[in-house]
Amino acid sequence: MSKVFPDGTVAVDDLNLTVDNGEFLVLLGPSGCGKSTALRMIAGLEDPSAGEVLLDGEPVGNVHPADRQIAMIFQNYALYPHMTVGENIGFPLRLRKRAQNDIDAQVSQLATVLDITDTLGRKPAQLSGGQRQRVAMGRALARKPRIFLMDEPLSNLDSGLRAQLRAEISGLVRELKVTTVYVTHDQTEALTMADRIAVMRNGVLQDVGTPNEVYHHPATAYVAAFLGTPRMTLVQARVMAHLDKRVLLQIGEQSIDVPGHDVTAHMLRHYHGEDIIVGLRPEALRLPDPASQDPILHTRVKHLEHSGHESLAHLDVGATAAPIEMTEATPRPAPRTVKRGLFRRREIQAVASHPPPAAPGQERHLQRPIDLTLRLAPYPRLGPGDRISVQIDTRQLHFFGDRGERIGAGQQVRTAPRRA
Repeated sequence: MSKVFPDGTVAVDDLNLTVDNGEFLVLLGPSGCGKSTALRMIAGLEDPSAGEVLLDGEPVGNVHPADRQIAMIFQNYALYPHMTVGENIGFPLRLRKRAQNDIDAQVSQLATVLDITDTLGRKPAQLSGGQRQRVAMGRALARKPRIFLMDEPLSNLDSGLRAQLRAEISGLVRELKVTTVYVTHDQTEALTMADRIAVMRNGVLQDVGTPNEVYHHPATAYVAAFLGTPRMTLVQARVMAHLDKRVLLQIGEQSIDVPGHDVTAHMLRHYHGEDIIVGLRPEALRLPDPASQDPILHTRVKHLEHSGHESLAHLDVGATAAPIEMTEATPRPAPRTVKRGLFRRREIQAVASHPPPAAPGQERHLQRPIDLTLRLAPYPRLGPGDRISVQIDTRQLHFFGDRGERIGAGQQVRTAPRRA
């Protein structure tokens, strides 16, 4: 389905997605990427400009939102302020003209499940944010929906309460086996709650898979950089393939040797003499081990971040940032079909970002330096300006073409990219 607003804004662009029965699917992406609009089209609150929504295989374009058996939970709770907690939860049952005894019994049962029994006589203004969200869930559950739609329900809560409710919500919907589509911009919520994650950007589906799949085998550089804390570093590198089957990645004035027997090295040989994007998460870096043959980069400490249980060293390696990080608002290029995942053979439309040509005088701005992030023991004996060598685990590197498409095991042999 697609959604184009009257002013020409494309909110959702050809979204094609199946949610399995009882699945917890998270729509993940930054603000304005179209995830909430997609949710509203599922609910019937917005009409698609093209395409359709099917529930249990049946089109529901002509079905009123109230008749779709869908319960939607909003960011702002949307409780009736003049009603008590019990009245809010029981309101959908009263609309169906259920007997008062049945209403009281179901409200009591839901209040017990949600741990809000002691608040049934209070008004929403007397509740904390977490209690209000539980009431909103209770009112939705009272309808016995076949689908839950949740639009950033935890974004107004503090971090500690968010962590608590994350576990409660995911546990509850799995216990009830209710199909759930959950919208969030918080990658932690997505990685900890989802059965599958669908990543969106500028209205376009970028990637879909289990949390493990989208984290370890992201389809595009954008997805790779969006997931993970600290975020992945995307570095521009030049590929140099040698006759002895070695593949070198030129990163600034240094190079990384990718073993010739590696499957990824075979794929990289198709990019000889070209610039690609190399993704390095902190787990790919470590202090040198004399027993290891992994390549080494020489760096300089720019600054340190201390978080009690560990310290993060931000290192200057003399490399250039990949342009993919600077294209948050650029129009999307034509899609390319790539194969992703180490053993999966399912094709998806992986849409990557390609930066527009730099205006005169902007080239130096685009060629900005980039930092690597190294995890260390708390409060190491290091300081800004210190020289330090780091070893690179090439098995944990991620490789992407100049349009952000994944390079590596599971991808077909490279074809000439289409330019937007």
